[in-house]
Amino acid sequence: MHSRHSTLICPRVYIKDKFHFPFFNLSLGYLGSYLRQRCHKVKIIDALSESGAGVVKIKSNGNIFYQRGISDEEIIRLIPPDTDFIGITVPSNPNAAVIHRLVPMIKKKYDEAPIVVRFYF
Repeated sequence: MHSRHSTLICPRVYIKDKFHFPFFNLSLGYLGSYLRQRCHKVKIIDALSESGAGVVKIKSNGNIFYQRGISDEEIIRLIPPDTDFIGITVPSNPNAAVIHRLVPMIKKKYDEAPIVVRFYF
């Protein structure tokens, strides 16, 4: 059986509270386990854990947010070249902007790989 390579991504996020650490990427582990049982190679890129404790303060339209996670460029660098499928999970507002920026960057390099995005509240 042909082994497919799936890459699952939890991108960086924007949060209001500097000390809040969102734990919402467990679903990638569940999905990765399911895919491995079905002969997929799986790479999980968790931008939050890859960045350690790094937090960057950002001002936008008079609001202050804190950014956690590695950059979009670093995420793309970590995607294996033989990736057949890309799954991304991200909470909704204000993080929809993360997807609007990241997906076109990924498609530019991995134009054949389908991308599935999961927003949640």
